[in-house]
Amino acid sequence: GAGAASLACILLCSLPQAAVGAASVLTCAEAGLRVHQLSYGMMSNFQYLLQHGDRAVAVDAAWDIQGIQRYAEKRGLALAGGLYTHRHADHVGGSQFGSPSIPGAAELRTLPGDAGRLPLWIGERDAPGAAEACKLDASAWTLLREGDSV
Repeated sequence: GAGAASLACILLCSLPQAAVGAASVLTCAEAGLRVHQLSYGMMSNFQYLLQHGDRAVAVDAAWDIQGIQRYAEKRGLALAGGLYTHRHADHVGGSQFGSPSIPGAAELRTLPGDAGRLPLWIGERDAPGAAEACKLDASAWTLLREGDSV
């Protein structure tokens, strides 16, 4: 629930910085949640896998989608979708302001999921910018509002 998500967000701030391709893992036993912190990309961005059981939601999956997928598969995790914190290309992928294109949501979405393509979630105010950066139709995103659950 919201308490587990809040706890995960608070605890994420205290995770040590991961080396590129390495991960730090935090276990929130009471919530049945494991948080994997990954670091891919030229900007030292963090990506996260929020694991519950044998499924995980990728958070801000960009830069190396195959690397994120391999990391999950090595741990027996099935990716359940992508949750994006905001619309910047270094988080959602794609290109902004003439920058080179970064793999991200568009590539994650093409991975096989329970119902075909993996679902993508983003805050409703960030959706237009994310759709533009990724060159994904707005209908590719499930829009989140305050209080929504994923």
